Amino acid sequence: MTDIEKMVAQLDELIRQYEEFIRGPRTEGADGSNQARVLVSRLESAIDRLALPNSSYVKQLDLHRSEKRTRFKIHDVYSIALGLRDDLKEGWIAAAIEIVHANTHSDYLEMSEALIRSGYKDAAAVIAGTALEVHVRALCMKHGVDTKLSDGAPKRQPP
Repeated sequence: MTDIEKMVAQLDELIRQYEEFIRGPRTEGADGSNQARVLVSRLESAIDRLALPNSSYVKQLDLHRSEKRTRFKIHDVYSIALGLRDDLKEGWIAAAIEIVHANTHSDYLEMSEALIRSGYKDAAAVIAGTALEVHVRALCMKHGVDTKLSDGAPKRQPP
């Protein structure tokens, strides 16, 4: 299961819980409001965790964070989670994640170049090799190529 699929699965579960909560019997009092507060907190946390910082999802969520009335807030946060989940499923977020990965790899390669210029060729080789390994692993995950053995150890090329 790719990272994107794991993210979608988390959102699917919370969306399912919300829809079950809404379809269920209307519980007045502490039980219903506590369940709603827990659910809205979990939805908010998932959006914060899974959306890119400063994305429209986080900005929309920020507009609703101060709402104290859970019965109004929960539907709005649910709608944001739906949009995030659907965009993840369609692959629209993957491009942004790849940009972040590319910038990270570029930073490592720049560090490696600076080390070479300073005469630290061994350290530069280690940093460049790590950047390459991380990038190849990300490509494998993107294209569904398993990089781990059944025991969780990384696959390695035989000597």
